[in-house]
Amino acid sequence: MLVNKNEKLTALQQVLQMTLDMEQSTQSELWDNVLTLEQQRKVLLDKVFPIETFDAELSTLIEQIRDLNNLIEAQCSKVKGELQKELTEMNRNKRAMNAYLMP
Repeated sequence: MLVNKNEKLTALQQVLQMTLDMEQSTQSELWDNVLTLEQQRKVLLDKVFPIETFDAELSTLIEQIRDLNNLIEAQCSKVKGELQKELTEMNRNKRAMNAYLMP
């Protein structure tokens, strides 16, 4: 756990950059990158929190991270929904094919 405010600030800046990279990876659908960055980001976040006292600089960074994280979650949900639709269609086609091929 990081104690010094400057250490926490530096770690949060790194988290922000990782979150930006994650958001870019979701736009490019590079899901392995998203997972790797999330794991690395979690390690840093575990070191930063809890934060005893907030100031404007820390609050701004946390808000930026939160906002980007919301974008990432929305993109992941959108893609998940699309994949579920594709899977449902594939299963429907498989059942139709099996029914057609049954003697």
